[in-house]
Amino acid sequence: MRRKLLALLAVILAAQVVVACSTTPQGAQTVTPLPPSEVAGTLAVQALGLNIPWAVGGERIERDGSLKVNGGDWPTVPFRSLRLWDTRTAWLNLEPAPDQWTFGQLDALVAKARANGITDITLVLAGTPQWAASSFQSTDASWLGPGSASMPADIAAWQDYVATVVGRYAGQITSYEIGNEPNLLTFWSGTPDQYAQLVSTAAATIRATDPSAKILVNGGLVRSKFDVATLAKWLSPMSASGLARTVDAVSLHVYPTVATLGSPTRDLLTSMKSALAANGWGSVPAWITEVNVRDGARLSAADQASAVKALGQQLVSAGFDRAYWYAWTDLGTDQMVQFQPGSGGAAALAAFSGAPAPAPAATSAAATPQPTQGPAVPTPAPTVPASPTDTPTAPADPTAPASSPDASTPSASSAS
Repeated sequence: MRRKLLALLAVILAAQVVVACSTTPQGAQTVTPLPPSEVAGTLAVQALGLNIPWAVGGERIERDGSLKVNGGDWPTVPFRSLRLWDTRTAWLNLEPAPDQWTFGQLDALVAKARANGITDITLVLAGTPQWAASSFQSTDASWLGPGSASMPADIAAWQDYVATVVGRYAGQITSYEIGNEPNLLTFWSGTPDQYAQLVSTAAATIRATDPSAKILVNGGLVRSKFDVATLAKWLSPMSASGLARTVDAVSLHVYPTVATLGSPTRDLLTSMKSALAANGWGSVPAWITEVNVRDGARLSAADQASAVKALGQQLVSAGFDRAYWYAWTDLGTDQMVQFQPGSGGAAALAAFSGAPAPAPAATSAAATPQPTQGPAVPTPAPTVPASPTDTPTAPADPTAPASSPDASTPSASSAS
């Protein structure tokens, strides 16, 4: 049954690609589509989801502290689902002061996605504003600001934030991922029990506000078997609270290295699934909401494409239901596989769906003006075939428990 479903996904997306990319961009390299047997084993993961930090443009802080401005890049490869994180849409961006809401950026992202035929949208709920924080640590993500990793001082403020956002985008944002990498002090400085309370409160609020929305629980970042061994610390308290019976999926992030792409990564993914089962999450669909080869930029374009293909096949074989590649971006300083026009990563995604690889595109120097307070997002009608996304990210040292691609690169995360 699983093979039939994967094959069906392959056929559906391949048909979609024909409509979306019937014309090869001038200068684009041609990629030979994968045989149907290979597409069926990779497509569900490879071409399903993308993170797009710069979909509508704006400023981003580089690792050297300088500002980079981008006019907005929408992916040039077919994809089906969009995850919003590192997009200046965290709690601290949407509610910078108590009851003062700034929805312009999120409105623009949702509208642009829907105008491009993407109606499967996941928003990450995380990033405590300074005014709502209960503690301030030196380990808080510098690009998000002091207190951004803390438990809210008043859980009612968190509940109000969740209810306001979910109510505004009911029927438009289809999934909410609660939390981001709680096993990194960069993003969570509270305790596992506090995290369980945060997630439980948000899940109940989402279900009451928009019953049709999918609810995801983030269990953390996995870079090695050390991280797998610590998953119980975060998963068990949430399972004990009954969350595994009420949410729609559990999510993890994974960033293997080139050297581990063979059996070590296969073993790592298998151990991740085993850890989920051992901690009460075995019957819950498992999504990988961030994935890339963290040091893949050193590979040739052809080898990057091969690495993406191999990793995608491993994710499918391990039994993960979805994967979101992090991310579609133009950051030349990233150490990960690049997903942008002309890159090996883009060629791989194009090959999975049978489309021509996109040609390199010039990056706009001017940001697209965005309203600071957007009106309620209209429900756009277009069902245009999906086009690809952009992602920024810098790889983290697999052996350093305190860093992750988003944590180690302000250039990738400052856009939250």
